[in-house]
Amino acid sequence: DWLLWQACGTCCVGTDTGHGRIVRARGESTEMKDRARTMLTKRPDLAVLIFACLLLSLASISNFIFSAEADESSAVVPDVLHANDVSQEEENERPLVYPWARQFIRPLSIKPIRNETSVYWHIPKSGGTSTKSLFECLGLTLASRVGGVARFGHADDSELQVFKPWSTRGNDSISKQNAKYINIDVSTSDGIMKGREMGLVPSGLVDVVFTTYPSQIVENLFDLNHKGRLLAMFRHPVQRLVSKFFYLRVAKWENNYEPSWNDISIETWARKIDRDRNFLVRTLAGKTVKEVNEADLQVAKRTIAQRFIVGLSEEYDESLRRFGIMLNFKAKTTAQDRKRCYDKYLGAHGEKMNSNSHPKITETKQAFKIIAKHNFFDMQLYDYILKLFDE
Repeated sequence: DWLLWQACGTCCVGTDTGHGRIVRARGESTEMKDRARTMLTKRPDLAVLIFACLLLSLASISNFIFSAEADESSAVVPDVLHANDVSQEEENERPLVYPWARQFIRPLSIKPIRNETSVYWHIPKSGGTSTKSLFECLGLTLASRVGGVARFGHADDSELQVFKPWSTRGNDSISKQNAKYINIDVSTSDGIMKGREMGLVPSGLVDVVFTTYPSQIVENLFDLNHKGRLLAMFRHPVQRLVSKFFYLRVAKWENNYEPSWNDISIETWARKIDRDRNFLVRTLAGKTVKEVNEADLQVAKRTIAQRFIVGLSEEYDESLRRFGIMLNFKAKTTAQDRKRCYDKYLGAHGEKMNSNSHPKITETKQAFKIIAKHNFFDMQLYDYILKLFDE
């Protein structure tokens, strides 16, 4: 009964008509409390009224709280997220994944649909070039910088067109002869905007877009009516950067060839030169200058868990098998092409593109420790990705 007096004292007043006075259920003294108890015993109808007041009070407080939360949510989340296309499942995960992935990338729980476009996050030195070569061999239609190369004759096209860059150029490689690309260069901002204006994704012409920066592609080329998939091949962060160091010292054909690295040790490079730190978390967070933090790591984990088909360069064949299921290889390619291409790129003797032999850097080496320290958040994310791959 004490709870009823306290509640009623803040929301209502009961009138004792028989005694001609007003009795407040909330007393300021022991005497008033005793009188209130007596009144409630004699007047059951007054007790019912007080209880009703309590319920109304609680309802008002609840309505205020939820209204405040709704106002806050509306102020932070863009209006586009309230479109009818957004399911309750997606609404519930608002705080969990990056907005660009939540809005325009389908959750893993949803099966692939026909003419669905996927985005392959090409993480440097993680098997992306080999994967692209396999996709070329299978005859999938790809989007990359190839679409804007002038010598192929399609850089200035005014309409979308799928073309074969190497089919008539005397290339002996059957995998290259099968390669198909859309005539849009998705490696530049201008090319991405051109693709957006020409309806690259809505056209349904492209199977896979290759990019180093998936958020830019997803935000600009996809929409609520044309959502896609995310694929990525991951590699141990330290081993990835060790490979990068030794590769760019000799890769004269690369735009970022670094012959000067031949004159320094990997320890010196890791300590003084390398600025490619926490690339995975930084890219997902869209941070180019600011340092990443624990919050960025947690959102990156959830984004990968809920939106990425995860592959591991150390488990290359199994990763490609999983990619093939999501990309529906059986419907998009011939059995003959699959056998020929799998024999060429998969297995112990499969051809690996842009690979180079180099000294192994173990965990006991100083260079390993330096790189691991500089890439603390990527190391945490990679450990999480290993668990996802095994699930």
